[in-house]
Amino acid sequence: MAPTKKPTTKTKTKPATERPVLVTTANRGVFFGYTTTDGAPESIRILRARMVVYWAPECRSILGLCDVGPIGRSKVSKPAPGLDVRNVTSVADVSAQAVAVFEAAPWA
Repeated sequence: MAPTKKPTTKTKTKPATERPVLVTTANRGVFFGYTTTDGAPESIRILRARMVVYWAPECRSILGLCDVGPIGRSKVSKPAPGLDVRNVTSVADVSAQAVAVFEAAPWA
């Protein structure tokens, strides 16, 4: 009698969850976008990437951008479909309030 094979079970892979982040670089670049990467690697792929060209004083720093978004006279580029950012110095989570402001494209 031939050995019987066990039925194979297919495991469904969970789709990667995108999280909104603000990424800074050694070259003083500041970018907002969405990533599926955890942690703070030396390089990162961000989707729907926007460059923060200028943030107004009322943002109160890069970390303020993560909390309230690019308010006032801040300037943020239109999104690129994807961007590989190198020489990463920080990856910070962005609040839902700040995401809404970034998505409103304050510098259209």
